[in-house]
Amino acid sequence: TSPDRLGAIMTSLAKGSSLLELCAGLGSSFRHLTTAKQIVAQEIDPVAVAILTVLLEIEGIAAQVHSEDSIATLRRDWLGSFDVVLAVPPSRAQSQENELSTNDPRWLRYESGRIRPEDSWILNALSYLNQAGTAVIALPTSWMTASGSARFRKWLVGLGHLRAAISLGSGFYTDNRVEMTVLVLSGTLQPNGPVLIVNARDLADRADTSRQEGSSVTAVSSLLRAKPKERVIELPASELVGLGSLLEFFALKALVADVAHSRPDETLEQVIAQLEELVNGHQEMIKEIKEFAKFSKTLSFGKSHSLVRLADVAKIEIFSKNADPKWPNFDIERDDIILPLVAESRQGLQPWFNSPTIPYESGWSGSTNLANVS
Repeated sequence: TSPDRLGAIMTSLAKGSSLLELCAGLGSSFRHLTTAKQIVAQEIDPVAVAILTVLLEIEGIAAQVHSEDSIATLRRDWLGSFDVVLAVPPSRAQSQENELSTNDPRWLRYESGRIRPEDSWILNALSYLNQAGTAVIALPTSWMTASGSARFRKWLVGLGHLRAAISLGSGFYTDNRVEMTVLVLSGTLQPNGPVLIVNARDLADRADTSRQEGSSVTAVSSLLRAKPKERVIELPASELVGLGSLLEFFALKALVADVAHSRPDETLEQVIAQLEELVNGHQEMIKEIKEFAKFSKTLSFGKSHSLVRLADVAKIEIFSKNADPKWPNFDIERDDIILPLVAESRQGLQPWFNSPTIPYESGWSGSTNLANVS
């Protein structure tokens, strides 16, 4: 159910003696790794399982094929045992979140009870992968920047599982033309290791022939080996996490120029300076809060409280400079209030004024209404 050239590309990225393919389809991936001593496949579609079994028999490939749901089925004896794990989930299957069982060891690495389907395939592969192994998973490119998986991507990159993200374009899914990105994951945690972001989209336009299939594999291999600047971005995982774990090539390309490769001591100095600025601002804020708390005790509330909305005493239009050029260079809004201030003296709390000061000549249309406010 996946083009042979996709299987050839994926198997060129990982080698090993024991291999597991999740959602195997017709085995277009693992059938290129015939040298593996142990080949195991899971496929939920019983028709695909029947066809795959016949193909394997004809081609003389020894493999175990299990007709089961890769996500719903837990194989405890497989945990941490495979050198290579492959997966090409159908793009249409990525539609709803999965409720993960709390006692399923595949999900214990991640701190969440609900997870997106794409994230589930990654966690599943990592659980069956041994520490020295490599997983290669093909997912819709939209997952690479989806906000719903941002937390998961940060976790994946931050721990150091991701080694490369290769954008392959839209010619590889058989069920639609959705763009695909291949993730290369390591079973070993390398939080400070480099992550390659590779643009190989034009490979999807090539015809699916054996000659061009080989050409596709060669092109991907040369991209990873030569790492041309116009095609490959290489970033430490820590900087990628700092960008929000944007893994998709073109989205990252727009941001990578802003990544500062600073020395650790310079970074520490900047952090200390920011903390000092934060402390000073915090002290100033505390001072203002204390002043406000002291002042607020002087305010009276109730039926005749001293806070008056201007809209309650006059039409708001009279406070607009557009209506009266004598008004200052700002407009008063409908919910603005008159706040008569009071000052503490030996005689107790004394008002600073009995009514708002009207800094306009008599005859201004709002004077009468404001003068009646006490």
